[in-house]
Amino acid sequence: MIHTKSNTELLKEFDKHVIGHTAAKKMLISMVNRSKTAHYHKHGLMKPNHTIETINCMLVGGSGTGKTHLVNTLKNIIHFPLIRIDSQMLAPGDNSRGMGSKTLKKLIVDEAKKTQEKYPLLYSSVEGTVDQTVVFIDEIDKIAGCISNDSKTWNKQVQAALLTMIENSGRFKQVSFILAGAFVGIDKPSNPSKPIGFFHNKPSTPTKKSISSEIINFGLIPELVGRLSGISVLDKLTTEVLENILYNILLPQSAYLFNKGLDIDTPELSKTQADMMIKDSLTSGQGVRYLKRELNTFFTEAEFDFEVKL
Repeated sequence: MIHTKSNTELLKEFDKHVIGHTAAKKMLISMVNRSKTAHYHKHGLMKPNHTIETINCMLVGGSGTGKTHLVNTLKNIIHFPLIRIDSQMLAPGDNSRGMGSKTLKKLIVDEAKKTQEKYPLLYSSVEGTVDQTVVFIDEIDKIAGCISNDSKTWNKQVQAALLTMIENSGRFKQVSFILAGAFVGIDKPSNPSKPIGFFHNKPSTPTKKSISSEIINFGLIPELVGRLSGISVLDKLTTEVLENILYNILLPQSAYLFNKGLDIDTPELSKTQADMMIKDSLTSGQGVRYLKRELNTFFTEAEFDFEVKL
């Protein structure tokens, strides 16, 4: 994550690709900056008076609110090793999808090596260690509840194994973790636009319970939540937000893919069609994913008609 951009520059770059979620963007930028500082300290490029550790964080938001998009955009802005997995892939036992922590460690090492080979000047690392890698574990709430597998509850064991890995002081000491989940049903703060936790400098508006307490009550072990330096609740999707995303990001992207930079007429989405897409997106519970799918259908049909005319 060695980069020369200022926080303001990174945020502006973020804003070009992601609408809203300012608190989450700032939290992620702080995470990568800490990783950069830890890297400098580790390689003797700076000598602070205190130990520098990487930080971990969590994104809370329903389906289609942009959790994965935020992380992917961050990687596109600052190239770094990124491992993306679903939390249930950590399940132990005979589950064919289960990889466990050992396989995850191997994935981290392999991905770090690939990035170090691609960017040797930026990601040179001490032999046998892993630097500046981010592990994004989605749907962490799925291992928070009481899940049974062959009548054996394994969620606590999976969380404990993950905690051990996050706390590892060996070769994975400089790996940052981003956990993400919907946590449907918990009482989220009334002002989610403000950061929570390590990154928050001012008291938040009081709520019945803190977001961390709600997440613990949901089923994540306190030790794991305690390793999170920040928790950001993503902005709720509204008609205004979806309109912004549709007209300023999704439509321009789709139009470019349609005309491929050529001077040809691009099919126009009518106001009625756009309003219906946004309305259905809100009621579907799929958020931006629904908009992307409907736009893809619209432009696919238009492209087919265009080629037939040729």
